[in-house]
Amino acid sequence: MTNPAFTGLFNGDVRFIGNYRDQWGFAAPYRTFSLSADGAFAILKNGDFASAGIQLLADQAGDLNFSTLHSALSMSYSKALSGYGNHFLTLGFQAALDRRSIDYTDIVAFDPEPLATTADNNFSYMDLSTGITWYFLPSDEIYVYLGGALFHFNEPNQSFLQDESDVLESRYSLHGGLQFPLTDNMNLLPSFIYNTQGPHEEFVLGTYFKYKLSHVTVTKETAFYTGIWYRNRDAVVLSIRLDHNNAFVGMSYD
Repeated sequence: MTNPAFTGLFNGDVRFIGNYRDQWGFAAPYRTFSLSADGAFAILKNGDFASAGIQLLADQAGDLNFSTLHSALSMSYSKALSGYGNHFLTLGFQAALDRRSIDYTDIVAFDPEPLATTADNNFSYMDLSTGITWYFLPSDEIYVYLGGALFHFNEPNQSFLQDESDVLESRYSLHGGLQFPLTDNMNLLPSFIYNTQGPHEEFVLGTYFKYKLSHVTVTKETAFYTGIWYRNRDAVVLSIRLDHNNAFVGMSYD
């Protein structure tokens, strides 16, 4: 999730998302699966609304089947900044339980391996995150958003070794984007995201080009997207996406 404050922040009642990621070029690459659902559960008379969501993520990699299972519950509260249902400031929070495991049976090491008696093959930890987002939709064709998030603010210990510490450092994230029309049938959707975690930094900047194939309303249209993003000193990301009414499917490569 880009930001816990994105929970419930969409045009609709309930949103379901599925995702699969694969990393090529390795003998035993990472394969990641995720499922999520979110939506508003309380809408107040003043236009404010509260939302909740759940997320499950699982990945596995390597000859030792290093695995992570991430189970998260998120909540958000959106404060209406106008009386037209198009301008909000949202605060979100996410609590996750992460479980990590590894299979030592195929390990090739010293005999006896010094770590064999001090390492666990599975463990769990809590992971807490929060965020805020500002969102403004002046018309059906134009929107703008800006947000920030703090992930892993409890800095959990993620070490397999007993009596050792491997702290998951807090990650700070800033992101934003907008949509505006170029022609009657084409929109531009530029966006960026900046992440910093310990000594590491990441900046991604790019855009989607949206081509409307048919349009009745915002929730009744068919559109095709092509996108390109640049990740600083690392990679170019290419993406395609197809929207049809309230459903979409997409694919990206980097």
